[in-house]
Amino acid sequence: MFDLTTVYQKGKSIGCRIGNIVHDSLGYAMGLEPHDIVTHINSLSTLNTEERYNTYQSLLKKKIGDTIEVKGLRDGSDFMISYHLYDLKDPLHESLQELEKDEKASGVYTGPSPAEIEEERIKLLRDKYKFAPTAQDIKIQQKMAMLKEGKQE
Repeated sequence: MFDLTTVYQKGKSIGCRIGNIVHDSLGYAMGLEPHDIVTHINSLSTLNTEERYNTYQSLLKKKIGDTIEVKGLRDGSDFMISYHLYDLKDPLHESLQELEKDEKASGVYTGPSPAEIEEERIKLLRDKYKFAPTAQDIKIQQKMAMLKEGKQE
């Protein structure tokens, strides 16, 4: 979601203005700045609501590997930003088999190996379910310590 408003120059719409952008937002990550005026997305105009809706519908049809170009005005100068769509998979949510298949398919893999990711997943699960000892566990530990201490001379 963006804070967008139609911007006019001499009574005529020239695009849509980006409003406030939060530092950790999608707009910020995309390189947009407050007061940028977006005039075209993939050569489709953004002058009015109908054109923006049509642009939005065309963006929904984009697939992994496609490119999106945003043209506009920033501080009175033209700018263009290109975005390449790719899948942002979280390796901790993929199975070891999927990771190995992806690694073989691409031929190049940077980052941890599938085995290292699986090891990290197991470690995270163990850490996640590590609980503090219960009252019963503490009593058992104390009894074991007493028995052990009592046997020593």
